[in-house]
Amino acid sequence: MSEEILIAEDIVKSYREGQNKLIVLNGASLKVKKGEKVIITGPSGSGKSTLLHLLGGLQNPDSGRIIVKGMSIADLSEDRRAEVRKKYIGFVFQYHYLFSEFTALENVMIPLILSGKSEKKAREKALHLLSLMGIAERKDHRPNELSGGEAQRVQVARAIANEPEILLLDEPTGNLDHKRAISLMEILLKLNEEMGTTLCMVSHNKELEQFFDYRYSIKNGKVERED
Repeated sequence: MSEEILIAEDIVKSYREGQNKLIVLNGASLKVKKGEKVIITGPSGSGKSTLLHLLGGLQNPDSGRIIVKGMSIADLSEDRRAEVRKKYIGFVFQYHYLFSEFTALENVMIPLILSGKSEKKAREKALHLLSLMGIAERKDHRPNELSGGEAQRVQVARAIANEPEILLLDEPTGNLDHKRAISLMEILLKLNEEMGTTLCMVSHNKELEQFFDYRYSIKNGKVERED
């Protein structure tokens, strides 16, 4: 039986808006097993992105626990938490956040070099990943010279450069047309199938649900399973 690689237990998360306290998540729980494909849908403001950021250790809950690979994130030092993110988790956001001064190839090389690979090895692997994404011919182009779909694929290549076991995806198709969204999903499914990458995506696009093993939605601050 597959291990539970990502767990949220009874999460409460709120934000201050002036004098008011806005409770976004209120007892949200989720368990994701290794290799699963999970999508969480819901309208804007329902807490989808907040939950994803909590799962990735980018934010702390008010109460409850986030467990990654058996480790309670809140119990780790900030340095150790960053290490866990670097080793196990890849992030893909709606906006690509590529470094504008670097080429597509260089953007993908950065996490590889930071993890200790030589420039030669980093270049070889980055080129392989861009080939996997179908955009190797765009390797010398900077982000402002890429289409939205191309930039998003560079972001995915960068996110998986160090072969994370978990890929957290925050509205990755939000800025893509239908054709490019389906193309990106096909790449993600290939990663899941060939590398066993666990996929956890949040999206308002219910059309994407067909690609996932399990479907959830956030309602009244809680995560509910969709049949």
